[in-house]
Amino acid sequence: MEKTKIVQKAKTVLNEVKEHWQTPAEGRYVPLKEVAAYSFGGIGVKFLINTVWTIGLSGTSLLAGSALGLKVGDLTTLNIIATVFNYVLNTLRGYIIDNTRSSKGKFRPYILYMGIPSAVLVTVFAFLPFEIMGYNSKLYVLFAIYMLLQITNPFYDQAYTTLVQVMSPNSTERADIITFSTFVNSLAPSITGFAFPAIGGLCGGLDNITAYRIILPTFGIVGAIIGLVVYFGTKERIIVAKDYVPKVPFFKGLMLGASNKYQWARSIQSWFVYFQCGIGNVSTWYFFYGIKDIFNLTKEQQGLYNGILTTILGVASTPAMFIFPFLIRKMGKRNLVIFYTVGMIASLFGMLFSLRSIWVLFAFSFIKAFFGTFPALLDGAINADILDYQQYKSGHRLEGMMGQLVGYISIAATMGIT
Repeated sequence: MEKTKIVQKAKTVLNEVKEHWQTPAEGRYVPLKEVAAYSFGGIGVKFLINTVWTIGLSGTSLLAGSALGLKVGDLTTLNIIATVFNYVLNTLRGYIIDNTRSSKGKFRPYILYMGIPSAVLVTVFAFLPFEIMGYNSKLYVLFAIYMLLQITNPFYDQAYTTLVQVMSPNSTERADIITFSTFVNSLAPSITGFAFPAIGGLCGGLDNITAYRIILPTFGIVGAIIGLVVYFGTKERIIVAKDYVPKVPFFKGLMLGASNKYQWARSIQSWFVYFQCGIGNVSTWYFFYGIKDIFNLTKEQQGLYNGILTTILGVASTPAMFIFPFLIRKMGKRNLVIFYTVGMIASLFGMLFSLRSIWVLFAFSFIKAFFGTFPALLDGAINADILDYQQYKSGHRLEGMMGQLVGYISIAATMGIT
């Protein structure tokens, strides 16, 4: 009897998928094939983004600090310089996006034009002759490639993340698309979380440049190709007058964004989340080096252990994604923010008081990863509502310039964590 009910339910779901694959359900705007394209293509986007993140100016970057042997102090100095430049680039990028109007939309063109260059840059970087390069040469080449990636990759990342906010004017539908797409594209960090350390283990460790000559081109190029599904399979549905021509003056865009009280509330809350997420860098060091020392592992075993542990941490997001649609309808966005913030704080205290017990620390890290999934799911939905409010108040869509002035203030938080 129970089996019959399951079969009937499966048939019902399948029929609904067939019915709304090409045509959206009543009250909805996005057909399921478009949701599928955004979600599956997001796996490629996340592959490429995670690959780019490997090239960092931080002591927590195993590539920079271990494989290239660069000093933490030098990396920190360059990171501070890069952070200042990045805020200028961010403002310029926001201005360009808010004044973009093409037949392909406001965000989709950047999926097409910025993904491939990012993949090319990480591939070129991987095969530079680091073995015969001096210390300063490695340091400055890393900085140059990193800065070039800061031109291409943020366009690519923002285009994908913000695209969902203009796929539908329905707030609930946007939240549902974010939930489903995040569940699907979370396969990417789960795969890379296991594959990167495992590949490293087979190639002498993640402190060996040989590992990155497999990781960077493979996941960079494959990611950029899969990401094109988003470009070819989605549409933008910004609700504006047909004769509206985007022309947002630079300083006016800054001030309009800064005058939005909801943008300030979201930004201040996100800074505290950013501080909490910074603990993840400490966890990276702790498990990468601690596991090896505690259990006296070989390089291959270290890579396998780290891959398994990273994958387990990634699994923590799965139950959060399943219950997110229920929680957002039951609690509302504001109460859900309070819920996950309290949960993250509690788990951080648990980590603090369990530093001498690696498995207890890992358990609290898992709990933190569970609560840390909600900001990623909820932020896009909240931001889309804020953009709708801004359009209602001013008549302008400000996906690019909305948070730029507020972002300048967060530079202190970024540098402090660095």
